[in-house]
Amino acid sequence: MTITFLTASLTLPASVLVAVVYVLGMLTGGSLLALLRGAVRKASQQPPADSGAAPKP
Repeated sequence: MTITFLTASLTLPASVLVAVVYVLGMLTGGSLLALLRGAVRKASQQPPADSGAAPKP
């Protein structure tokens, strides 16, 4: 199977292409999931309590 992108061309077996796409999907999906998980965790945290700070007028 030949893959062409802009001026680059790559020929490899379809099984290798499927394996590469699968691994790239796992990596990007895992990274996106970790990013979303961290964002939700940070958004749901309680703000730190003011320790001895003067009240705002």
